[in-house]
Amino acid sequence: MRRKRNHLVIFVAEGRNETEKLYLRDLIQDNDGFTLKKAYGSATDPEGMVKNLINTMKDFDFDAKKGDLALCFIDFDCNKKKEKQIQEILKLAEKKNINLIISNPCFELWFICHFTGNPNNYSQSKDLIRDMPQYIKGYAKSKSGIYYLLKDKTDTAIHNAKNLMKRAKSNGYSIHTADFSPATDVFKIFKLLEESRRIDLD
Repeated sequence: MRRKRNHLVIFVAEGRNETEKLYLRDLIQDNDGFTLKKAYGSATDPEGMVKNLINTMKDFDFDAKKGDLALCFIDFDCNKKKEKQIQEILKLAEKKNINLIISNPCFELWFICHFTGNPNNYSQSKDLIRDMPQYIKGYAKSKSGIYYLLKDKTDTAIHNAKNLMKRAKSNGYSIHTADFSPATDVFKIFKLLEESRRIDLD
């Protein structure tokens, strides 16, 4: 019997950011049949991140048809300058089967969604991160084990994150703009993993 091939999950996050890496590492370890790889480089701009991800995908024989996933985590930070940058990579990301996981203002909003569906309307990432200890005692960006700490609240977080997206749309804001906030795409990862899991690799 041939050994089963794991689904690859290749990701890129801004610079040396450990928050997404630590959360995703634990999430993938908690799901059988997946292998996690971090993309090369330490780019902080969306275009550079996507290019680093594409190069890494080539080296690891990435194949979306076999259920491999490519994730690009972007913190919008309510920054108007990032609107153009993100618009410029949308078609390339789609062509290369890269899932843009955008949080506005930042990834930590996903953590807050585990506790409330009505977070403050933060205009800067630093303000949101400043408030994180209200939700997670002793929070720091390098804090490990957050996935397991929040795991039993995942369904609540998914529900709250979806509602935030609906609220931003109902308020007249367009997706992939600086005004589309607070919002986070992190909940989409769970559906992506489920879809990949259904693909037989034998």
